[in-house]
Amino acid sequence: MLKEWIDIIQLFFAKSRNVLKKDINGEDIKNIWISYTIFIIITLLFVWGIPNGFSNGFLDYATSILSIFVGFFITVLVFVEDKLKPIKLPSQEEENAKPANERLTQKQKINILQENNYTVRFFYTLGLNILFSTIVLFMLLPNILWFDAFSLNISEYTIIDNISQLSLNSILMGFYFWSMIIYRIVVLYLMLKIFFYTSYATSSLVSVIILKRKM
Repeated sequence: MLKEWIDIIQLFFAKSRNVLKKDINGEDIKNIWISYTIFIIITLLFVWGIPNGFSNGFLDYATSILSIFVGFFITVLVFVEDKLKPIKLPSQEEENAKPANERLTQKQKINILQENNYTVRFFYTLGLNILFSTIVLFMLLPNILWFDAFSLNISEYTIIDNISQLSLNSILMGFYFWSMIIYRIVVLYLMLKIFFYTSYATSSLVSVIILKRKM
């Protein structure tokens, strides 16, 4: 069961990556690495700005807002799924079999393609938000239970500059130091992604509604 669950998660992430790296016309997005670089830079600035780690206020805020997000996103996913079914674009053979006056124009085909792409992106970003929110909630649990252990002030430590300073204690301390930094980077990076994908999913949903109602 665990292996099946892991395989499903891996398949979902692989498909979501393929979906989100394309624009609404199905073309590959150029220079997509720029957005990842921006997220990483912002995350590193946040980590540098909170040398003591996450405060109690942040933990309360994060757990509350993410719990609300999970419940809200699941509800939206259930209720919107029936209303946003992608429209099947007819094949060229099916189009040729229709009378000339019933065939889709090029503009109509583009609108259907864009509507379908917006819909698919909406569901995948919503799914990613649910997964990311759940992962962050799970990651914050040890920080809440062992708050002092996760409150390491990274500004008080420096990297050794002489091999003679290397010892078992310094190795363990270095492992602890970098573990805290990586932990904070992952949590903040995922939270930035959650807020970004929330805006992304909202804009995709609005775009689908505009295209469906021809506003």
